Amino acid sequence: MAIPHSDWADVRNITFEGIRDETIGNTRFVLMYIKQNSNSNPVYRPGTISNIRFIDCVSSATAATFEGYDAEHMIKDVTFKNVKVGAGICCNLISSRIPLLRISRL
Repeated sequence: MAIPHSDWADVRNITFEGIRDETIGNTRFVLMYIKQNSNSNPVYRPGTISNIRFIDCVSSATAATFEGYDAEHMIKDVTFKNVKVGAGICCNLISSRIPLLRISRL
């Protein structure tokens, strides 16, 4: 599941629920970032990502990546509830501010 964010907007209040990903060779459960890229507006202004929930999800992936842009444009309020990844590990996690986080071997 990906939220690749590159310009101005506020991405918020998204729930991923009941997702089942059994893709063989999948390495990343979540890819979420705020960064400038080649498609960004030439007058770049980063946006925000907040209030993202993962509920009752299962994935064969083994990693997750979260990258905020700077101290004022972090990924905020991400919740994992009854999420099983990789080898069947269940995680329940609430994080309020994520500047840069790479989780491997979940």
